[in-house]
Amino acid sequence: MSSKGRAVIADVPGPRVRVYLAGTAGAGVLVRAHSSGDSAMTVSMFGYSGEVTVGLMVDSGLIPEPDEIVRGFDTELRALLRLKRP
Repeated sequence: MSSKGRAVIADVPGPRVRVYLAGTAGAGVLVRAHSSGDSAMTVSMFGYSGEVTVGLMVDSGLIPEPDEIVRGFDTELRALLRLKRP
């Protein structure tokens, strides 16, 4: 399958409430989607306790300036937040 696409996108719903380990609440998550073959990029979204974390990984040999993608995500996510209904 990896020869048929260039990106992996994953949306994983996590727990809606804080999770505790030995009495300590998890502060957040590190998001990463697995990729193989010629996949140039992975985009992952993970929900945890009312928040969404977006993770982005790229093959720097194929995408030399990933910061442009990150800035674009930031711009578009902020635009979506402005559209949020009260």
